[in-house]
Order: sequence, then structure tokens, then C-alpha cells
Amino acid sequence: FFFFFFFKQVIRAADRMPGFLNRQFILLLSCAGVPDLTFVRFQDEVLKKLNEITVDNEIAMTTLRMEGANSFHNPLNAALRMLQSGFSVTTEPFLANVVATVSLLQRRELCDRAHIPVEKSSFLLGVMDELGILEYGQVFVQLTDPATRDVNTITGQ
Repeated sequence: FFFFFFFKQVIRAADRMPGFLNRQFILLLSCAGVPDLTFVRFQDEVLKKLNEITVDNEIAMTTLRMEGANSFHNPLNAALRMLQSGFSVTTEPFLANVVATVSLLQRRELCDRAHIPVEKSSFLLGVMDELGILEYGQVFVQLTDPATRDVNTITGQ
């Protein structure tokens, strides 16, 4: 059976996936010379934000964006849109419950897997350059800011 398939299918549009530190990354960075106090500070910042998420709309919006709520298919999208429309986490019961659940899940991830979200980061997945435009060792990265939808293009080695 011989078959050539020249067409590409788009399954779905790419979504931004926030970057996280986990035990493996922390161990690698620690062995590379990053002081352990750095990771403790990251963890303390996350815990501080999780304590404030139920009273501060801006922190709640940032946290929901980090959880991927900008994606149309994410159930947290409704809560993010409510916050953007002016609802408050302190007065709207549904919104308060959603945000409290996200806070609880992030605390559990932090304890179980040292899953620390890093705000100005993104998970990148490499794809080969099928057209041969890039030279050996070069990369092309294009990121969209989830809050402003601004596009940032990075080229280089």
C-alpha cells in the first residue's frame, strides 16, 4: 500500500500555555547554580497571590489567564469574562466559588508537585522547519500577550 499525503490538517488553533516550575526544573536549575532561596521566593509570591485572589479582581484575572481561561474551550472563560465585565469576586457568589476553587487547586498542585506558575513565561513546543527557511540552530518564536493580544516575534539562535 503506497500513499502520499501532502495536505496538513489543522486540528485546533494554538493556545498559550503558561510556564511552570516543577520539581524536575527546580532540580536542574539548582544544579546549574540558581540559589534555592530563589525558588522559595517564587513559592512565597504564589502563596501571597493565592491568599489575595478572593478579594482582588486584578489578581483573580491574572490567575485565571495563567490557568488558560482565555481559551474559548476552557470553562474558566466565563469567570474571566465576568471579571472583565465588572463583576467582583467579593460580591458575586458564583465568581467567588470559581476563584476559590482555582486557589484550592493551585495550592494542591504547589504542595503535591511543586507546581509553581511563572508569570512571564510560556511553554513552547518545537516544530521542524518544513520549508527550510531557518538555518541550522535558528529558532522562530511568536508569542501573543493574552491580556493585550499584542504579538511579540523572537528570531535568533
